Amino acid sequence: MSRLHQSRRKNGSGDDNARRKSYNYPVQIGSTNVLLRWNYTLLPGQSLLMTTFTINDGTGQDDIGSVIRGPTGTPYNKYKDLYSIYSTSQFSNLTINKVTEQENATFQCKLQVGSNVWAYNIRVEVTGKNSF
Repeated sequence: MSRLHQSRRKNGSGDDNARRKSYNYPVQIGSTNVLLRWNYTLLPGQSLLMTTFTINDGTGQDDIGSVIRGPTGTPYNKYKDLYSIYSTSQFSNLTINKVTEQENATFQCKLQVGSNVWAYNIRVEVTGKNSF
């Protein structure tokens, strides 16, 4: 994988199991259809085998869902009404249907390309007050 195209602020970090990069993204509470997008470029001959999306709220990481030779995946039951996921050989999307305090978390897109794994994080920073 040669490049990750990303418009978020960089907070790079390393990991033994995956090459990982992180970005911060402020989002207003109550916002709808918020798109988190990871853009990347595969090298000639590489193919995307699986994309896994996770959420980490600081107390633990949980799988949202996977796309296997996509492009469309279905989030696991716990998350099916909260998010939608999509992945191609050029980009992956996770859409937050409606932002709540739960989305004040780190979302990860993990790509399996052959025997290599790359993980990219977007830290969603929920702003504003809860009006519920």
